[in-house]
Amino acid sequence: MLNFIVLLLAVLSKVMVAPEGPIRPTDFPVLLFNAGMFVLPLLIAGMVRSANKYAGTPKALFTSIITGLLGGGYFFLFWLLEQKDYVGPAVSAIIGLR
Repeated sequence: MLNFIVLLLAVLSKVMVAPEGPIRPTDFPVLLFNAGMFVLPLLIAGMVRSANKYAGTPKALFTSIITGLLGGGYFFLFWLLEQKDYVGPAVSAIIGLR
């Protein structure tokens, strides 16, 4: 079930986030989308157990770890390319930029 939530977050992130779309790349829900794509696969990896203690490592463990690392890379690159230089109106009022 958590895998489907990760897929839903990826689809929502690509469909709804646009500079002139319903959600801008610097809005708070984008952080939740990206953090979910990073954290949920790692939670899945932590919850996976083998049916038998002698059966070895489940295949879903490696898949979840790789998916979590890819989600973390996407999270960092999205911040680096889209969000790093953004200063919102509340922050600029506090530090006196405008």
